[in-house]
Amino acid sequence: MKKIMTIFSVMLLIISLSACSPDFNGSRTGNDNQLIMEYTAFNTTDSQDLVVEAGDTIHVGIVIEDGHLSYKIQKNDDEPIAESESIFFSEEFDVEVKESGTYTVTVTGEIPETAIKKPIDFTYLERQLSKLGGTIYKFGNLSADIDDGLSLSAKTINALRRNAVEALNLKSIKRNTPEYICVPLDIDPENKIESLKEIRVRISNQNQLDAVSEADRIIIPTNVFLNNRYENISKIIIEPPRFIYNEAEIFGVLKKCKSLGAEHLMCSNPAYIKIGKELGFKLHGDFGLNTANSYSLNFLKKMNFEDTVLSFEMKLKQISSLRKAISTGIIAYGYLPVMLTKNCPIKNEVGCEKCKKIIFDRTGRANKIVCHGNYTEILNAQPLYLADRLEDLKNISFITLYFTDEGPDEIKKIIDEYRFGYSSKDNITRGLYYRGVI
Repeated sequence: MKKIMTIFSVMLLIISLSACSPDFNGSRTGNDNQLIMEYTAFNTTDSQDLVVEAGDTIHVGIVIEDGHLSYKIQKNDDEPIAESESIFFSEEFDVEVKESGTYTVTVTGEIPETAIKKPIDFTYLERQLSKLGGTIYKFGNLSADIDDGLSLSAKTINALRRNAVEALNLKSIKRNTPEYICVPLDIDPENKIESLKEIRVRISNQNQLDAVSEADRIIIPTNVFLNNRYENISKIIIEPPRFIYNEAEIFGVLKKCKSLGAEHLMCSNPAYIKIGKELGFKLHGDFGLNTANSYSLNFLKKMNFEDTVLSFEMKLKQISSLRKAISTGIIAYGYLPVMLTKNCPIKNEVGCEKCKKIIFDRTGRANKIVCHGNYTEILNAQPLYLADRLEDLKNISFITLYFTDEGPDEIKKIIDEYRFGYSSKDNITRGLYYRGVI
């Protein structure tokens, strides 16, 4: 990329300069690809044409010891690609040119003029500079050397104050912004190829238990788990609430689940990583962790995760190309959560006694409402369905069938469809697995 050099090195004296100073004193060098100005006094306007191509970058370096100037970079009568009035401080930046042509750089230097009416004095200068309302700064002390008979407009003094505030902001940002060093992450360069081994099911109530007994793994909410006893508890993954209302209470519930033989914990948010480790659970990642790249998988491996459900906002092609430090799966069926809210829209509008467990979207589709007591989930109006697309599920080790209010017979039917394949259905969605996030 071509760079055009433009340097203004202007050393003006604003307050201490006498009114009889010359218009300019110094030198300049200019051609079609650079402008270099060096002045000890500059109280006039100078310009230079620069011939640039689309994609070129104009590098601007401004050095000001005292005084202030204005500049503009403009092609013909078009909108300037860069301009600023009353610059009091040195700065350096690049301007990218999007359109080829001849651009004119115009520089105007300013020094105080002899007062026509009332000359500037210390009190007036202090009053104008101390107007810092709306900023985080307070005015301190002012030291100024002002020659007799000089005048500065309120506009110029205000510009000086604004420039000072901007300079302080930049210093503060730089001081408080940490510097990060990018280092290569320890990720296996080989793309681990997985094959579909398990069909997992997630249930939401006790009535669904018998229908899923033959599944490879069963994901059970903690409130359902505590109300039952299980013969093959090793294949159960307990699922605490996605929203943590009371961490101490959740900790107690999970501790009780552990005492009853639960070994596996579904982690729907990062807080459960710490809790699960403390209680000695084997950890499994849920979609709430939003795992969507190889770096995240590498992190979960370091956290000793057994496996994880990938984000359902990923495309299947992206999933297939992941470098996987741990086993991965996807949600392949279910009314997916589209919103989690603390304030239930039904309760706020008509009250719980009139709740019909649905809410209509702008298209008229009925979205299911799931109340968890302390929070509410709004589910998609159509179920995600991939039983007729099993051949597209490449490089994953398990799928999860996410059941909400389906009855036992319907659950058994859907599980069979995923075991043996099934033709396409109506009123379903493929989620984002094919089209991605729009």
